[in-house]
Amino acid sequence: MMKDTMNRTRTGPLVWLAIVLPVCGSSYAQTSEYAVKEVGPFGETDRARITVDIRDLTAEDEGLPVRAIVTAADGSHVDGSGHGLYADGRFHADGSFEVTVPGGQTRIELSSGPDYFPLEIREKLAGGRAYHVSVRLYRWFSPEAHGWYCGDNHVHALHDAHATVKASLAYTALQGRANGLNWITEAGSNVPYDDIDRLDRDRFLLRYAPEQRPGAYIGHVNTPGIT
Repeated sequence: MMKDTMNRTRTGPLVWLAIVLPVCGSSYAQTSEYAVKEVGPFGETDRARITVDIRDLTAEDEGLPVRAIVTAADGSHVDGSGHGLYADGRFHADGSFEVTVPGGQTRIELSSGPDYFPLEIREKLAGGRAYHVSVRLYRWFSPEAHGWYCGDNHVHALHDAHATVKASLAYTALQGRANGLNWITEAGSNVPYDDIDRLDRDRFLLRYAPEQRPGAYIGHVNTPGIT
């Protein structure tokens, strides 16, 4: 289980408040948006199937990683990842996911880090029908353009004794990207690291930096491991 902590690192002379305040004071001509289309029948008459496709509003060439919570009409949360749900009902998906829910009012909450406008969808869905939801999230701010990057320097991909969520290096990297991180250093888990570089993306790096434990009262530390 990865931690939802975030560190902001400054790589240039810019001051964070000087960047954020002018942007937050401006008005936005764009925001995140979605469209729902009924695409045909579904075999279970009391349930609806939903396929959700998520992309960047201004760069639609590839799917956008997201943090999602799907709340059905009966109040239950539905997993669209195959990895299981966290306590608040969230899961993570890489550009798309599919769920089935009881017919009725359904809520879908989507976010992709603090740089994108989050989106909440509320739709009444009919049982026995299939739906396609096209989502376009708007990136209102690019920290990288101002020399700012965020990451987590101490994550264990496998850190859940009860295995509530089926974690892995790949799912850890996805969670980092879906939460807007630019890097994660994995501090040590019982997983293979031979092909860890395959999980890198243009705006994200995953590196192995095993934690060091010099003494019981000193704690443990690790280095970012990124060159």
